[in-house]
Amino acid sequence: MSTMSWKNASRNRVVPANTYHVQVKDIKEHKFSTGNEGFIFEYEIIGPENSGEVGGKISDFLVLTENTQWKLGWLVGSCGINTDELPDMDTKSESFLRVLGLCKGRRMWVTVVKENYEGSDRNKVTDYMPDDDQEPVEHVQEVPDFIKNKMNKGEEAPF
Repeated sequence: MSTMSWKNASRNRVVPANTYHVQVKDIKEHKFSTGNEGFIFEYEIIGPENSGEVGGKISDFLVLTENTQWKLGWLVGSCGINTDELPDMDTKSESFLRVLGLCKGRRMWVTVVKENYEGSDRNKVTDYMPDDDQEPVEHVQEVPDFIKNKMNKGEEAPF
């Protein structure tokens, strides 16, 4: 028998269509029913301040296919990361996951719509906008090859 996690069993409440100020709370790798891999970004609504939705959650489903890479790039860029300076990365690499990890805790604005999906209402993120009051991420440090090589050989990193 498996363990029931009540925390993981709660479903995000569908919020009204609007533009919300959010903070990235969690990023989870996910395999979709189509067989495609991707990520679920979990946001917490932090504004607008007069909104009764503050504290609510929004889930954003991003499938990783060649035709949808633009959306993940848009999201990461809206978190204040300069994606123009990043090299091509394997989506399973530590460097790629590190870039996504930099989004955690960052703030931005998202526009959501309410849609019906397979008979139930859900939110869909349709727009990402940077939070102009937040400093951009100046430098994305990639894991140097000599550290990757040493880590793969089981040796200690030189720091």
